[in-house]
Amino acid sequence: MNITLQANPSYDIIRTLFQYYLYDMSEYTGWPPNEHGSYDPDESVLDLKDYWTQPDHEAFLILVDGEMAGFCLIRPYPFAPNLNEIGQFYVLRKFKRQGVGEAAFQKIVKNRPGDWLTRILPNNDGAKAFWFRVIEAHADHHHYSVSTELYRDIEMLFVWYRIAG
Repeated sequence: MNITLQANPSYDIIRTLFQYYLYDMSEYTGWPPNEHGSYDPDESVLDLKDYWTQPDHEAFLILVDGEMAGFCLIRPYPFAPNLNEIGQFYVLRKFKRQGVGEAAFQKIVKNRPGDWLTRILPNNDGAKAFWFRVIEAHADHHHYSVSTELYRDIEMLFVWYRIAG
């Protein structure tokens, strides 16, 4: 299995994949589909276009053997610009539990040393298990800390860690 990242993919591709992400997240958030029956991203909330227009915001398409498998969006955290943030991270269901997410995470952070933040919905047990395992495996001294905070009025787990250079 060849896992690669395509930097700066088409906005339209990520926006389309984002609907699957929002649909999967609705299990934990309770978000309903819109009046057209889709999970179309709300730009006024997500700032998705920022990953193509703002400095230091990066979008990656995750590929497995050349096939679209997910995406990762990274940026400086808006409330602490010296902190790198995994803004959004998604692996399509058909590629889960095959090492795709961990390989993509490792490729993204390996050349970006420094302090990082990843946010997780507290009731998403699968995401918690994935992120705690992957972050512990790749963080400096295998250390991370967790706090519970509000982000846009949603309670989330904030996972703080450092990637060594």
